[in-house]
Amino acid sequence: MGKVTSFSGDANTINIKIDSGKDAEIRSFERREWAKANVGHYGKNVNYNQRTFIYKATINTKVVGSIRGSHEGGVVCVSEIIVSHSQKRVGIGRLLM
Repeated sequence: MGKVTSFSGDANTINIKIDSGKDAEIRSFERREWAKANVGHYGKNVNYNQRTFIYKATINTKVVGSIRGSHEGGVVCVSEIIVSHSQKRVGIGRLLM
């Protein structure tokens, strides 16, 4: 059961219910509303196709670091970055970023 909260402002009262929803219902809402928000913010709709990435840093063919994450709608999210213990503090993490 969802939580219902009431907000009063001027002559209006709004009852808001926070509850779980079906994924398809939420995705439909997000597509519709993000398109409007993007036009307001960027002046056009933005492609929100998520792309994942993984890169490695190597020294003489040996992997010494890696980074992985995703890119969506102009925002990059790094989910993981790791550098070999023997190569810490030499700038590999900075190069991966």
